[in-house]
Amino acid sequence: MQKTSLFVIHLIYSVNFSILIFLCYSPLAEALDDHTAAFLVHGIAIGQTSLTASVADKRGQRINSVPQQIEVFPPFRLLPRKVTLIIGAMIQITSEGGPQPQSNIIFSITDEKIASVNSTGLIRGVAVGNGTVTGVVQAVDAETGKLVVVSQDKVEVEVVQLTAVRIRAPITRMKTGTQMPVYVMGITSSQTPFSFGNAVPGLTFHWKRDTMGIEKILLLKASFQLPAKYNFAMDVYGRVKGRTGLKVVVKVLDPAANQFYNMARELSDEIQIQVFEKLHLVTPDVETEQILMSPNSFIKLQTNRDRVASLSYRVLDGPDKVPVVKIDDRGFLSSGSLIGSSTIEVISQESFGINQTIVAAVKVYPISYLRISMSPILRTQNKEALLALPLGVTLTFTVHFHDNSGDTFHSHNSVLNFATNRDDFVQIGKGATNNTFVIRTVNVGLTLLKVWDAEHSGIADYIPLPVQHAIFPDLTDVVVGDVLCLSTSLTNQEGLPGTWSSSSNSVLQIDSKTGAAVARDSGVATVYYEIPGLLKTYREILINIPQRTTAMHVSGVKTSLQGVAASKVIVLIGERNKNLQGECLPAQIEAIAELQPQSIISCHLKFDSDAFDFPARDVFIAEPGFDAVSDGASLFQHFLDSYQVMFFTLFALLAGTAVMIIAYHAVFSQKEQHTHPAFTPRTPPQHSHNSKQMLSSYK
Repeated sequence: MQKTSLFVIHLIYSVNFSILIFLCYSPLAEALDDHTAAFLVHGIAIGQTSLTASVADKRGQRINSVPQQIEVFPPFRLLPRKVTLIIGAMIQITSEGGPQPQSNIIFSITDEKIASVNSTGLIRGVAVGNGTVTGVVQAVDAETGKLVVVSQDKVEVEVVQLTAVRIRAPITRMKTGTQMPVYVMGITSSQTPFSFGNAVPGLTFHWKRDTMGIEKILLLKASFQLPAKYNFAMDVYGRVKGRTGLKVVVKVLDPAANQFYNMARELSDEIQIQVFEKLHLVTPDVETEQILMSPNSFIKLQTNRDRVASLSYRVLDGPDKVPVVKIDDRGFLSSGSLIGSSTIEVISQESFGINQTIVAAVKVYPISYLRISMSPILRTQNKEALLALPLGVTLTFTVHFHDNSGDTFHSHNSVLNFATNRDDFVQIGKGATNNTFVIRTVNVGLTLLKVWDAEHSGIADYIPLPVQHAIFPDLTDVVVGDVLCLSTSLTNQEGLPGTWSSSSNSVLQIDSKTGAAVARDSGVATVYYEIPGLLKTYREILINIPQRTTAMHVSGVKTSLQGVAASKVIVLIGERNKNLQGECLPAQIEAIAELQPQSIISCHLKFDSDAFDFPARDVFIAEPGFDAVSDGASLFQHFLDSYQVMFFTLFALLAGTAVMIIAYHAVFSQKEQHTHPAFTPRTPPQHSHNSKQMLSSYK
């Protein structure tokens, strides 16, 4: 139950309730009839209980009803309360409260011509207009077995065209050496990056600066660089003093999508930012720093002499000045509601009779904006920027708070909230500290993230989180017998590669150092690439059973078997013209030889004529091998010297009626496939044990 509920009890004489503290009840003054009493039941605390009605007859015997199970749950609410989208943009509605465990929520919209909503609450803008999405929680009634509506809520949806864009910059004056985030918004405060950041067809964002004052820093100071279609947010860094302009141009990929007002192709905005020098002493050349705190925050001061010397702390402000901070004898520095500056003194009394003193300024000031950084830093072999976050990695995002000149706070009392536009690509949760949260990438796709101060919703930042595979190539049609040369650009901080592994070596065998792999059985295998202590990414590979196998004869070649005549047959497994996928490095080619991919092929030889009273294996040796140059497994057939004369003599006598067939069987998951290349002599029979004959084929 969510609100006050009316219970009607049919009785003969009197009524009594047996109930826990989750509910309270009160009888209604008016009687419905002579045999009915009605009570209002109020939920007091969240939980589950049962409600039982009891009546007594004239003899005092009590009759109890069947207990009625009741759950008191927090109000069911859909979030966000209002959604603003452009045509083609999407956002997912989430819920809080309601009965637990959460029953199925049925979503519907008043006008499907304006927006659409699917079963998971994902809303997509279709045409300009307004609508309402309703989420209904249903449950099965225990008595009737029918679905009943337990609770419901509504969300307003507005689909708009962008008439203008603006750059949201928290400050326009910043110190050298500081940085701040900027992002694109629409003309109203409701037109945030959630409204247009993932639209399909998409928008592209192009940032420009007119002087050297502002330099673009890689997003989140990480090793990935976003393409223009995701680049609605930017970190800017004040390099040198001066005044500069920062401009953004937003373009539509398809003007016919009607995402901009009046079919415009692009919108733009420009702001001016002043970068000024940070104050420092020139004579003498010493560093003077200050502690920056937000109101009503605290920090524990630590020194290199803790637990070694005797430390004392005090505030040095005079009697005529009200201090804005307090400090106790343990070094806990706390600020109040006042803003301003104070000075603190820290004295270290050494055991050898020397005192050391530190005097530091403390500034208490409101927070102007927040900024997000990511760890660990992802590095690549060529120090190139990644285009997206690797699938499967776990990353920590840290929120930094800044004042109105760009300085970073050392302590704050902000409570952070976060939201994503959808929940199927990344998983996000609170971190170890209040200003951190942890993200795990679980599916390929784009997620938009908003982080904001719970008490000051205007202090917010938006960032895109594109997730892509970091293991290549993109394998779409892998069959048993394929050899894969997998690669990734991710390395550790020293530039060294990680290690490879497979979830099932019986399905996909992989070399741990190079990433060379052999598909040995059908099924799904997960390839992992791990840099210990840094990241672990993965990619699932589906291995199919090949539907056909082809053998192609190649002109005679010499093998390493001391010049014995040989004929080479290329074996192709599956529909493609090669069984090697990916660009192989020299180290991977060496690893392939160790993996022996040719071991999945077994070769069987036979004659098609009964004229031969010895098996074909006494005449031929069939050796499977793998040739990385021709991209496939091969069979090398070699004549045995002791039978060459007899074979050619017999074959010459039966020419035209007897054909030798070489058949091989490739065994895949207990299924055999056959191919039959046929061979005849190219030259007349020779009666010499030292002669070497090459074979050609015909079909």
